[in-house]
Amino acid sequence: SMTPIVVKKLPYKIMDRAFIAIISEVPMVPIVHSGSPFKSLKDLEIEAKKDPESFTWTSLGGAGAQDFTCRQFLKAIGVDVTKTKPVMAPGGAPAVALTAGGHVKMGVGTTSGALPAIKAGTVRPLAITSKTRELNLPDVPTTVELGYPTVNCIYWIGFSGPPNLPSHIIENFDKALQEMLKDQMVLSRLDKIMAMPSYKNAQEMREFVMKETEEVAILWGLK
Repeated sequence: SMTPIVVKKLPYKIMDRAFIAIISEVPMVPIVHSGSPFKSLKDLEIEAKKDPESFTWTSLGGAGAQDFTCRQFLKAIGVDVTKTKPVMAPGGAPAVALTAGGHVKMGVGTTSGALPAIKAGTVRPLAITSKTRELNLPDVPTTVELGYPTVNCIYWIGFSGPPNLPSHIIENFDKALQEMLKDQMVLSRLDKIMAMPSYKNAQEMREFVMKETEEVAILWGLK
C-alpha cells in the first residue's frame, strides 16, 4: 500500500496485482525510551502539539508500518507531519534501538520486534494497535481504549500474484491457505513471531488494500 509513495517509477500498479489472501496480522506498539518523561500517548500528543518541529519519531524511509502508525497518530491529534522530524532507520529492529537509545521522542515497533526491548526494560510500551489486548502485553491498553481509534495500523502478511492470474489458481490457494491455518505447527510458528491468524480472501484483501492505499494517500499528503 505504501510502495508507490517511495518507489517513484514503480513498474506496475498495485491494484493490478492478483490478490490471493491475507493470512495473519501483527499489531504495532508505540514506544518511548524507558527514561522518557512521556508516560502515555496523551503526553506525546501534548508534546507534539507544543513543539512539532522538535518532535522526533522513527521512520523506515516512508514505506513501513512504523511510518504509517506515526502518521496516523499525528493526523489523529491534528499535527502536520511535515512540521515534525522523522528519524530514519534501515529496519524495524534498528527503529526500536533508536528508541531504546533515547534518540527519538516516539518510536514504533511490531509486537514481536518491540517485545525484547520491553522485557529488557529499555523501552516503555504506551499502546497497542490491535482490537484486543495482546496476551504477551496484558497491561498495555489498545489505542481504542485510549481514545485513538484511527491509530489502527497493523503489519499484515499476505499473498498476491501477477495480473490476470487464473481464478482456479486463486481458488486453490484460498483452500490451501485456509487449511494451512488449521495446522497446529503453522499456528505455533505464527505464535512465536506474535502474528495472529487473520484470514481475508481475495476479494476481502483487494478491498482492504484499496482502503489502505486511500488512507496512505491522505496521510502522505497526496490527497
